[in-house]
Amino acid sequence: MEETISALQGALGNIVTEVIPKISSCPLDNPGTELLIGIDDGSGIGEPDDGRLRGQEVLTRFGGCPGNQGMVADLGAGSESTVSNIASMGGNLYFVADDGVHGRELWKSDGTVGGTEMLKDVCEDCPFFLESDIGQIFASDTKIFFVATTMDEGRELWVSDGTEQGTNMVIDLFQIPNQYYDVTISYDGPEIFFAITKDQNPSFADFVVFSAFKGSAPQISVATIQSGGSQWNQS
Repeated sequence: MEETISALQGALGNIVTEVIPKISSCPLDNPGTELLIGIDDGSGIGEPDDGRLRGQEVLTRFGGCPGNQGMVADLGAGSESTVSNIASMGGNLYFVADDGVHGRELWKSDGTVGGTEMLKDVCEDCPFFLESDIGQIFASDTKIFFVATTMDEGRELWVSDGTEQGTNMVIDLFQIPNQYYDVTISYDGPEIFFAITKDQNPSFADFVVFSAFKGSAPQISVATIQSGGSQWNQS
């Protein structure tokens, strides 16, 4: 019994509290505070006896955001990020913004600081004078569709499931150079009409309807394409 009491007294003597700004789930300009309670013993990623609680050192926490309104993230680090082309899918907002480093690229946000990030640098290899130039974003149930520019493929149809790995060009439709024989071809990429949701048509959920040049000669086609691959259904 005495050993048990002594162990409990030792554990209680090691209890540490720390008050930190609650940032990850609060608006950036209205963060609030959070009280951490734990043992500063170096558990997990923590450092022993450093006066701070990290990882498994934290036993419990209390606190919240003082309000649910405010700036979520300063994307441009003080400069104008120019958010545009906003669409909603799966509880997240998808949009185009400029962080001052990558140019205008695809971003996503769940409304929190920690959940706001650039989804993918679509035109990663582009020179400074060329951007991905992402157009309007169309959302279905589990996918978003948009038109974007890359150095190798030009302006084509893209799809994303909300992850960096799942954000890819669907199919390279326009496979002819800008100069075709003696004719200079001006092409702005596919024109998306709409994305189909399950409520609209269960058989074609997560399909997109668009028009585009297809093949090795300039011919216009209207088609539907499934988000999961490069299936082409011309109509």
